[in-house]
Amino acid sequence: MSSSSPFLLQSYDPIISEKLQSTKEISQAHLSSLADTLDDLDELGDIMVEMLQTQENVEEKCAEELEGLQNHLLTIEHLRNRFVSYQLAFNKLILELARRRQYREAAENIVRGMMSQLESMTEEENQVRSHFNLEYGAHLPEDLCLCVGNAPTRWEVLPLSGDTLEVFPIIDNDLVTQAKDYIHAELEKVPVGDVLLESVHVT
Repeated sequence: MSSSSPFLLQSYDPIISEKLQSTKEISQAHLSSLADTLDDLDELGDIMVEMLQTQENVEEKCAEELEGLQNHLLTIEHLRNRFVSYQLAFNKLILELARRRQYREAAENIVRGMMSQLESMTEEENQVRSHFNLEYGAHLPEDLCLCVGNAPTRWEVLPLSGDTLEVFPIIDNDLVTQAKDYIHAELEKVPVGDVLLESVHVT
């Protein structure tokens, strides 16, 4: 039994050597693969660092652009508010001019009515005085009452001294209606209780 052991060992040596060699080659291949993997990981790490740097640069650029856009938005909002205020004031101006024109026309109607009434009263008074003078004047001494022969005072209603008649543009009724509609629409946008509700009044 012992005499066959060297033979057995000799017969196994090539197999073991072959397996060891195969294992060595496999291990070297794994090591080479691991080295390649490490190289790939290093390269990937460099790429990721570059990507992170690029991302940071893009974020900074976007932040700057966003700040600029926000400033532009503030400017646009300011201009919009000014335009809305102008629109509101312009439409209120249309209504105010229409109201003042109505006031002037109402005042002129009162004056015309007063003048017509005064003319009628003056004419009637003139007839009464003429009748009196005709009936009794001849029987009275001329120097007894000098004013009895006078005609009644005639009146004229004029603007106050130094004032002139106001002149307003003729505003089409459609424009007045549009102005009222616009202001009503703006009122609907204002929350109930807002101060603007008290400051804006449509006539």
